[in-house]
Amino acid sequence: MQPVYVILSKAAPLCGREAPSLKVEATVDVSEELPSSRTDFDHRLFYESQARSLVQAFRKTLPGGLIDAIAVEMLRLQVSILSVPYPEKE
Repeated sequence: MQPVYVILSKAAPLCGREAPSLKVEATVDVSEELPSSRTDFDHRLFYESQARSLVQAFRKTLPGGLIDAIAVEMLRLQVSILSVPYPEKE
C-alpha cells in the first residue's frame, strides 16, 4: 500500500500564541484483528480514547473551519450508509 500524504494549513496565532505543530502519521494494517480477549465494550472504549486523542491534537493545531469541515464530511459519509432510498413518485 502506498502512503497518502496530505498537506494541511496550520491554525493562525491566537492572542499572540502560536499553534503547536502537528505531524500525523498513520499506518493501517487491516489484516490484524483486535485481541479476542477484549469485549465489545473494551473495543468501544479503546476507539473512543484514540478518537479523543486525535481530536484534541487537531483542535490545538488546525484552523476551526477545517475541523468543522472534517466533522461534516465524516458525518456525511456515515449518514450515507444509514440513508434509506425512497422510490420516486410517478
